[in-house]
Amino acid sequence: MIKKLSCALASLFCVTLLSSNGLADESPPPWEASPDVYQVIGETAQYRIILATWKPGQIDNPHSHKAGVVVYLADCNLRNHRPGSDPADNTFKAGQTRSTSGIPSHRTENIGKADCQLIHVDMK
Repeated sequence: MIKKLSCALASLFCVTLLSSNGLADESPPPWEASPDVYQVIGETAQYRIILATWKPGQIDNPHSHKAGVVVYLADCNLRNHRPGSDPADNTFKAGQTRSTSGIPSHRTENIGKADCQLIHVDMK
């Protein structure tokens, strides 16, 4: 898990260098849109660390993310709802990481049978 987190942080560094501002749009940040799902658990001058937990069937409110990395703490079956697009289903395994260049307004729904938990490390 430490190696995967190190790779995720290296990806965040690359995203930081390539992104002009990392802001996808002006939707509210996730912890303001859905405090029942998102919790800020740490931050520095450059980054905000956000823990997200969805119960089975739970869907959050519209929000967006700045550029960053995501680390999945549990196996997750998620459906992303974006305005003007069909919903997209994704499956992630615990320990999987991915980098993002910013995520425009969307809603995330846990379509699995267990809690889904992940950490976002977003640029400020």
